[in-house]
Amino acid sequence: QRPHALTPRTHMADPEWVTATQTALGPLIKRPKLTAALLSKPPFRFLHDIVSEVTRATGFADGLFSEDELQSGRIKEKELKI
Repeated sequence: QRPHALTPRTHMADPEWVTATQTALGPLIKRPKLTAALLSKPPFRFLHDIVSEVTRATGFADGLFSEDELQSGRIKEKELKI
């Protein structure tokens, strides 16, 4: 029986870059989960959380962002998110 056209493809392997990203950042980041779906089309909050966690874990980019930029809830305008 042929699967429905809208059935998700759960049997496909993740792209190589997804696996490489998960391998590189996985030991540093517990949350958010580095899923293929989020890495493939990351929302702003996901990216913000990754940068914040890398900074917390390693000190990289410490002091680069203002206090307002460190609080994702304070960034509402699309222009500020880009």
